[in-house]
This record gives sequence, C-alpha cells and structure tokens, in this order.
Amino acid sequence: MTQVQLTCGAERKTLDFDAKAQSWRRQNGEFLVGYNTGLPPPFARVFIKRLEAKPTGHDFLVASTGRNMPGLPCFYGYAADGAHHYYVSECLPPSFTLLEDLLYSRGPRAPSEVMTESFIAAAVDQTAATFEALLKQQVVYTDFSAKNMLVDEDGLVRFIDVDSVWPLAKLQSSRYPSGTEFDVKLWALWNLEIASASSGGEARAPLTLMLSFAAIWLRALALKQSGDANAALALLKDPGAAEQTPLWNALAGADRQAFAYYFRLAQADTAYDQWKQAFTALQNNAAVSFGDIRAATATLSAAIRTGASKAAAPARLQPKTAPATAGASLSQIDYRSRLLPTALAEAVVIGLMALIVVFLGAVVEGVPAFIFGLLPTPDGVNREFGLFSILLLPVFVVMLLAAGLISAIIGIGVFFFGVAALLALGLAALAVFFNFFNQPADYFDPIAYTRRRLQQSVDRHIIPYYRRGVAFVSSWIK
Repeated sequence: MTQVQLTCGAERKTLDFDAKAQSWRRQNGEFLVGYNTGLPPPFARVFIKRLEAKPTGHDFLVASTGRNMPGLPCFYGYAADGAHHYYVSECLPPSFTLLEDLLYSRGPRAPSEVMTESFIAAAVDQTAATFEALLKQQVVYTDFSAKNMLVDEDGLVRFIDVDSVWPLAKLQSSRYPSGTEFDVKLWALWNLEIASASSGGEARAPLTLMLSFAAIWLRALALKQSGDANAALALLKDPGAAEQTPLWNALAGADRQAFAYYFRLAQADTAYDQWKQAFTALQNNAAVSFGDIRAATATLSAAIRTGASKAAAPARLQPKTAPATAGASLSQIDYRSRLLPTALAEAVVIGLMALIVVFLGAVVEGVPAFIFGLLPTPDGVNREFGLFSILLLPVFVVMLLAAGLISAIIGIGVFFFGVAALLALGLAALAVFFNFFNQPADYFDPIAYTRRRLQQSVDRHIIPYYRRGVAFVSSWIK
C-alpha cells in the first residue's frame, strides 16, 4: 500500500491506496483521473500522477501543498515508494473540458459557443493572474498549450500538468526550451527576441509568455470580430511563430501601421504605445510588470472589440502579384517567402551528410594503408640485410601485429563514430524535413534556427564536458 498525507487549507487526511491494483492511464507518465478515495470532501475524488523520476516542478509542488493558487488545481500531497513518485492533486469537476477538445469539436460544445469575445478577453486576464502568482514562486509554466488548459461552462480557465514547471534557475542554464520536452509554440517571443538580448533576466520569461498568449488570443479576437471565425479558430489551434512574427517585427521596427493591421484596426496609437513599451522593456531587461502587460492587453482588447474590421494591409505587406497570392493569408504569403532559404538549408544538411560519408570512407580505407605503408616488409629487409631478416622476423611480426591492432582499433572507432554521426545527421535531416512542412514555433528562419540549435548544443553538451575534462586533468595533476 502507498500512503500519502493530504492537505488542503486546514484539512488533513491520509490516503492509503494499492498502486499495483490500479488501471493507470499513460500519457507523459501514468495517472488516475477521479480516483475515489473514500475520504470526505475535498479529498473524495482526486487526480494522481505517477512518475519514475522527480519532475522539474517537484520542489514547487511540495512547497505549494494545500495552498490555492490562481488558475491551478490545488496540490494535495506527495509520496514515493522507491520505484515511483506519486503526486496527488484536486480533480476538477466534469464541467471542465480540455480546451484542445473544444477547439477540435471533441467536447460537449461547438468551438463557436466557447470562443466568444468575452471568453477570449477573460482568458487572457486569468492567465496573467496565474503567471504572476507562479513568478512569485520563482517558476515559469512551460507546457503552455490547449492540451493543458481546462475550461468550464462559466469561462474559468485552469492549467494542468503543473509538474512540468521550470525553476527560473533551470531556464537560466538552458536558455532555449526544447520542443522535445513540451510545446514551444508560445515561447516564440522568448526564443527569438528576448533570450539572447541580455542574460540574467529569466524573470522576464513568464511575462514574454503572457505577451505571446495575449497577442495570439487578441489576434484571434480581431479575426473573429472582422468576420473570419475559421481563421481565428485555426490560430488558436496552432499559434506557431510564423503567426507571431509580423507582430514582433512591427514592434521591433516601430511600425504602427503593421501593428494596427495585425489586429485589424484602422489605428491603434494608445495600444501600440503600451505594447511597444512592454516589448522594449522585455528586450532591454528593464522594469516591466504583469500590471503593465494587463493594462496593454485591456487597452488593445477594448480597441479590437469596438474597432476591428477588414482593414487593408499596408502596401509592403500586400502580395506583389494578385494571381500568385489571391486569397492567401498573411501567414501564407510569409511562408512562401521562406521556401527558398528553407530549401537551401535542406541542401546544406544533405551536402554535409554526403561529405562526411566520403570522408569516413576515405579514413577507413586510408588508415590501414598508411600504417602498413610506413613499415618495411621482411622481403625489403632481406634484400638489404640478408640473413639478418631471419633474426628480425619476430620483431617485424610483432610490429605488424601491433600496426594491425592499431589500425583495427582506429578503423572500428571511426566506423562507429561514422555510424553515430550519420544517425545524428539523419535524425537532424528528418527533423528539418518535417519542420519544413509543419512550421513549428521555433523554425521559420533556417539560419537563425541552425545558429540557435548549434549554440544550444554547445552550451548543453560540449562546454559541460570540456569543463569536466579540465577539472579531471587538474585534479589528476594535483
């Protein structure tokens, strides 16, 4: 039996349950939804998550046990049995539905019934309250997507998968969150504009996520207000970086007209000034608060709800030829402009793979020939030294065996290195290939993408091993 001490405010209870007898559901760990504990409320039905290792948010969850935080289910308790870690939290009532299910018409209501103008504005404000509370605990919510947001019939929003939060210290060391760990679509502003601007400003990350979320949802509001409900729904389903880039470019370039067009406004002077101020402060690691972002969001939301229309795009954003882009959205036009550099990036990856294959083939073939070519043969010695070759034969045999062994070791090592390199490049090429079509959040500029990934690999792998090597050599010398 596994025993967990549960806490909610002043309430205290002990939960005993047989973990082996449960039918655990699997998805990024194992979990039980609505487990009946037999205990009185609020512990009657709980959500239990079982993991094999402590998550990044373990310390935060333990520290917040029994406390109610804005927008989050209450965390009740933690226990471990040696092989597993168990996290017990509030099980939200059936009135809550995954936002992802609602957006894809898998929920009890149609998306049009959920994505109302009032809900979009309220969701942004609720998210700001949640992120502000998390920042006070020195953590940032990472897996920010529709699959981790629950919505009830009254428009309340709750965030789940809280165990994946990152301490700000982890963000300081990693800098660029990886798409293999969680959804990075709303990390575009941080990854592309903020993270490299200056160091030591990890507390800005929740603010950048909030601004990205507000930008996407308010653009969806603008699209809906201007009569394009399908485009608004598609944006909320997939808020990729390609959809956000025009806004960040407009703010970085002080382009009021492009900013207004992004939100379908004839003009947005006050809203632009507030968004520009927040954007610049984040870039420069200057003073900015959730209050500033909430104020900017409220101003823009009010402007959109009263003034959104099918405004014409600025001349520089309009397609050059009508036939080639007739009916195309701004994101489609932007994507077409990226086809050539992306194709070139593909060609570079394939070319590098071919060069490495040729190089490895030459090394595997050339190393043995090089080593044996440097050693004289017994026949050559016989011609020069006559009968002395008989006496020297064992020496040459040992030398040849040693050369053969060295050659074999080098050849096998190069072979396995080559296989590993080819596998790594093959996986990278596949990733680039799929990114080419799927347009994830951090892949719309091939050059910036490649440079950022190389820097990330150096920071995470090469530099740590270099430091370990230096430390080992230093300790050995001492």
